[in-house]
Amino acid sequence: MKKLTVLLTLVLLLLGFAGCQSANNHLQTPPATDAPAGQPAPDTTAAAPISQEAAIQIALEHAQLKAEEVTRLHAEYDRDEGAKHYDVDFEKDGFEYSYEIDAYTGKILDADKGWDD
Repeated sequence: MKKLTVLLTLVLLLLGFAGCQSANNHLQTPPATDAPAGQPAPDTTAAAPISQEAAIQIALEHAQLKAEEVTRLHAEYDRDEGAKHYDVDFEKDGFEYSYEIDAYTGKILDADKGWDD
């Protein structure tokens, strides 16, 4: 009978410790981000940023244009409000195209086409 009591006590203790361990899993500190307080963290699931050439290609495909059809093509890596992105600008037939491409996902964050004065 004493062995059974000791065995049951050990089982209950082990179950109690296992419950504490799983209850603490959600208490881990989230990873640090570059997002300002109150802002959602940017999606940085990609291991490394996309290339500048890839950002240009994404913008051109969205505009349904080819690099040889545009003028004043310019792209640069930028960071606004914690979001790392590429600014891609170019012109075609009197119109100016301006894009912001997420540096990690390649998602188009902003696209604008306007008449170039």
